[in-house]
Amino acid sequence: MWRKAIIVLAALVSGAMQTQADDRCQQGYVWREAFSGDHVCVTPAVRQQAADDNSQAAARNDPQRPGFCIQGYVWREANANDHVCVTPATRAQAQADNKAAPGRTAGAFQLDPGLPRKGLTGPNVTIEWMSGSNGSVPPRAVLGGWEKWQSQPGSTDVQTDGPLYVCRAGFDGAVYIGKIVKNNCNFGAEGKEHLASSYEVMTWKSAADSLGWQRSGSAPPPGALAGGRSPAGHDVYICRIPYNGGIHPGWQVPGRDACSIGFGGDEVQRPGMSYLVPQKGRPYDDP
Repeated sequence: MWRKAIIVLAALVSGAMQTQADDRCQQGYVWREAFSGDHVCVTPAVRQQAADDNSQAAARNDPQRPGFCIQGYVWREANANDHVCVTPATRAQAQADNKAAPGRTAGAFQLDPGLPRKGLTGPNVTIEWMSGSNGSVPPRAVLGGWEKWQSQPGSTDVQTDGPLYVCRAGFDGAVYIGKIVKNNCNFGAEGKEHLASSYEVMTWKSAADSLGWQRSGSAPPPGALAGGRSPAGHDVYICRIPYNGGIHPGWQVPGRDACSIGFGGDEVQRPGMSYLVPQKGRPYDDP
């Protein structure tokens, strides 16, 4: 049952994944065009609202106080210089659209729409990749490590700082596993550390079973989870390694005795990795 479920998950994540490096909008969105060069992707209704607000801008300025809006209106602030007067709800919408912008472009990381993002890793564990951007982390995100991890002398306690959640993002035709750091999914590839503001986060849920980390060499252990695709089209497995006083999640391709992470602007490759595997009744954040 477990082997069959892992094969199913591998099939889900090894299909076509795509990115494009441009600011075209995904289907269903258009440029807002609240001001010249405004390429934030919004719904057609929001773009029409922006055009209507622009046409009413002069009538909503307070004639007694230049630079202020009449009562009931506020600056839209779609950017720092946008002083068109709109309702408070419209300004809130503009701020929300700005925040969601990286995930709405054609260049945003996304699975082929024909592929599901969910797969069973065991009888009672479900994995799902959730869209994220600008540092967002959904509930039940898989903890991949910590920026700082230090055992305490004479004790079984461990001091940790800076949780690092497992994410994935596209680059140059491939999909890599990385970690959420501040506002991005950071991963190593082609000798450098890359930062993606649009990404997917690995989440899990289970009534009984869980996920764990298992040490292995260049051959992933049975049941190890794949989450991406190499430039050559091979499965990319989820791994992690201790580095610079922390534990960092990254990716591995079978046959290569190293886990690749992004750190300090570089791609760092080290042996001694652990792989993410489904395990019965064991916390997924065990070191």
